[in-house]
Amino acid sequence: MSEILRHPVIAVVDKRESGEVVLWHVQTSPEGPAAAGALSGAWIFGEGELDPGQLADLLHDAVILEVAGSGPVAPAQSHTDLATIMAGMRAAADEVKEAAKAAKARNKTLQLPRLEAVSLPDPEELRASYHGEEVAAETWAHATAVAELVEQWHTLEAQRRARKYLQELFGTEVRPLPWDKPEAVA
Repeated sequence: MSEILRHPVIAVVDKRESGEVVLWHVQTSPEGPAAAGALSGAWIFGEGELDPGQLADLLHDAVILEVAGSGPVAPAQSHTDLATIMAGMRAAADEVKEAAKAAKARNKTLQLPRLEAVSLPDPEELRASYHGEEVAAETWAHATAVAELVEQWHTLEAQRRARKYLQELFGTEVRPLPWDKPEAVA
């Protein structure tokens, strides 16, 4: 599977009633930069400035996260939201914790990983620190929340991968951010 599809870009999109479109790309690849650096591209289009072909190019191979209240964007593509990502991350963390406890029960010498609790960043709190064009504030806040979740995911995966017995169960590579359903995180 290609790196692009395995660790897709999440395109945070706000399609406003006014016709403006704000789009922010967030990298989910472990090879990419951490947190704020994960925000890899931003576009603001005024009413009528964005043609469908250009939008298709910007959304190609991306998973779409629409800002609340946004008009529908590319309904045929994969979509997600912060709550879904969070649920998937928590389910994956719980799965790792349970596997570690079971392994520890079989072998008392094993060290359990210290997994931090996954926390959902609050876009409203993040929005307060935004400096830029006001039209992009909400999209930036949501993109920053996604970037923080990506950073938490990579930290969780680093802890998991530091234990050989967990590598044997879940693989040696960083698993993709669970952006769809929690049961898809295996």
